[in-house]
Amino acid sequence: MTQYYYRGCKYLAHNPEGTERLFRYLKAHGVELSGCCSSDCLIPDEDDTIIYQCPTCGLILNESARKKEMLSIYEYLLRQDDFPWPDYDGRRLTVQDCWRMRENRAYMESIRQVLKRMNITVLEIKQNFEKTDFCGRTLYQIPSPRYEKLAPKALVEKAIFTPCSEEEQIRLMKENSLRYPTEEVACYCTGCLKGINDGGNKGVHVLDLVLEGI
Repeated sequence: MTQYYYRGCKYLAHNPEGTERLFRYLKAHGVELSGCCSSDCLIPDEDDTIIYQCPTCGLILNESARKKEMLSIYEYLLRQDDFPWPDYDGRRLTVQDCWRMRENRAYMESIRQVLKRMNITVLEIKQNFEKTDFCGRTLYQIPSPRYEKLAPKALVEKAIFTPCSEEEQIRLMKENSLRYPTEEVACYCTGCLKGINDGGNKGVHVLDLVLEGI
């Protein structure tokens, strides 16, 4: 059995140095690095484990890849006794769930566990877990054509993409920002991160917080 980590192309671009530090940790624990979920989804075999962090990667790999087990990087790290979790001394963050993970309760619960493990005070909004309707501006843009081939159930049949003008997208992001009780908002999706910032709040990627420990 092999464990493969799909790092997420957009997160790699967002935090290349942190991504490299994480992979050094994973490599020391016997995990192999995979590339893009779209091009490398056929690499794992039926007895292998897939580890991912990007919500879109998770949906694509769930539908298109062979595997025995599939878990988020957050679920994986929570299982490790030697991971050096940083301490944020009670820092208050509101959690923004990603629409793409709305049916993956284990992923969303692991986010809360990770934040609390790092001594972060977690605040919730009403539109959380399966009630989330947010993925930044991506839900108001034309979806990638690769979704139809790689994740048709999650990203075509169940999709709520409603393309609109950039001006309207910004208005919607600012409207969404009224939900948050804190200026800083924790998220786990680069699309959500951009949308939070576009709305006037300060988005903080959960994996960025985690990687301060290594």
